[in-house]
Amino acid sequence: MTQKTNTRIAFQGELGAYSHEASVKARPDAVPVPCATFDDVLKAMHDGRADLAMLPIENSLAGSVLQAYELLMEHDLRVRAEVIVRVRHNLMAAPGTQIEALKRVKSHPQALAQCERYLARRVLEAVPHFDTAGSARDLAENPEPECAVIASALAAELYGLEILESGVEDLRFNYTRFFVLGLED
Repeated sequence: MTQKTNTRIAFQGELGAYSHEASVKARPDAVPVPCATFDDVLKAMHDGRADLAMLPIENSLAGSVLQAYELLMEHDLRVRAEVIVRVRHNLMAAPGTQIEALKRVKSHPQALAQCERYLARRVLEAVPHFDTAGSARDLAENPEPECAVIASALAAELYGLEILESGVEDLRFNYTRFFVLGLED
């Protein structure tokens, strides 16, 4: 008797990224396969490291994800499912950090832009980082007393960070639509 292995799903970003959140929503039992780029997501599926791929297709604030559409045109893939994730940004820091002590906030440039008014009200310097969840992981590994990050609640949970404030995005209508892609029907 053979034992069934869990489906592996590739996504762009670190564990705790919004694409990881979409993966969990689509396939809670799937094994996450984090990838650096959208190209790497599809390579992981093509070379057998992943069974499915998760790609963001459009965001209600930023519009279409053009690189994802280009990849869909270049590859013979099947849309297996669609997932919509409410993007809820959270301000998080190392446990014990006081919000009043903060001076800097790191995150992906898109997330920082979506929280621009919030950061201005709190007089916090926005520091661009390659990834929302990557900024959370890096802060957890190297805590900085005057620094926080903006990322998902999943990232806070995975990296042991404390959410200081939830819903710090300037506009509440922030949703991203993802496709779960496969090589076969």
